[in-house]
Formats: sequence, C-alpha cells, structure tokens
Amino acid sequence: MMRDAKITWAFLTPTIARTLLPEQVPTLEALVCGGESLTADVISAWAPSVQLIHIYRPAEFAVYASSYRCTMADDVKRESVSLGRLFGCACFVTEPDNPDRLVPNHSFH
Repeated sequence: MMRDAKITWAFLTPTIARTLLPEQVPTLEALVCGGESLTADVISAWAPSVQLIHIYRPAEFAVYASSYRCTMADDVKRESVSLGRLFGCACFVTEPDNPDRLVPNHSFH
C-alpha cells in the first residue's frame, strides 16, 4: 500500500518500521519514528536510505516535544538515541534509578 501510494514521508513506531525494508518503499524520503525506543537495528536498516528522525513526546503532553536526525556513524554505536532539539518546551531528565534527582544539563545526548 505504501509503495502504491508513493509515500514520501511516514511516522511509524520502531516496531512497525522493523517489519519493513527500505526497498519495499522506494519513494520514502523521511521516516519519523516515535512512541518507543529507537534501537540500533532500526537505525542500521533505515538511516542509509532515508532521513531517519527520532521523536520523543510524553504521552500526556504534546504531539511531540523533541526531534533528532539519526545517522549511521554516530547513533548505531550508542545505547540510546538523543532526545534532540526541544520544541516550545523545557525538558528535565532524571537519573534512571532515582526519579527525584535531575541529570545535569548537557550531560546526556
């Protein structure tokens, strides 16, 4: 269906993106992934073929709060993908094991 419609832009969860191959959607230029953690296998599969953009949003907050363009060279090696640039909001990140303690600004990617 995506191929027949000549889709150039799509928003998919990483789970759904994982079920497709770039060659199945040759007209796709940009793939936005969100709703789940973006993993190295999805980045490896899609970043060479399209503009792969990771978005983050708190479920109760907004359509999305930040975005980050993934690249093969940097992001495949990381354990997690950057939150990227914020859009019209402030972002506070807590330590994984202590939600009462904020991580210092610029200490995360």
